[in-house]
Amino acid sequence: MELESLARLAVQKSNPASHAAARPEQGYPFAVVSGGDLARLDPTPMWQALLCDLADGVPATAIALRFHHGFAEACAGLARDLARQHRAGAIALSGGVMQNALLMERLQARLAHCGLPVQTQRQVPANDGGLAHGQAVIAAARMMEGR
Repeated sequence: MELESLARLAVQKSNPASHAAARPEQGYPFAVVSGGDLARLDPTPMWQALLCDLADGVPATAIALRFHHGFAEACAGLARDLARQHRAGAIALSGGVMQNALLMERLQARLAHCGLPVQTQRQVPANDGGLAHGQAVIAAARMMEGR
């Protein structure tokens, strides 16, 4: 939440002169590592760029915004690629990380043009409440089956 707050401060300030060196609109890079059926994001290039920004004295707000831009871009790209590869009919954004409203906004914006509907939570919380709800549904289904 602190990182999201810092990024929002950068957006609110949006003084291009103060962030010019940081290029907040340009997100930090992430690599995609594939092995078999598993693909994941590798944060190594992000850390290298972030550490350079820290050494250059880039404001924390700009660093936070660059992280959000880069992570959203990397997640959206990976989601698009995996959806195509597996012929998915939709992309679901779920889990506790989706409580970060800025990240959710950026992901939805980047996925808007991929040709697939993007599904998010609306009635069940993204975090432990959603997990508990799922466990209750499974327990109820098992009880109805007589297990």
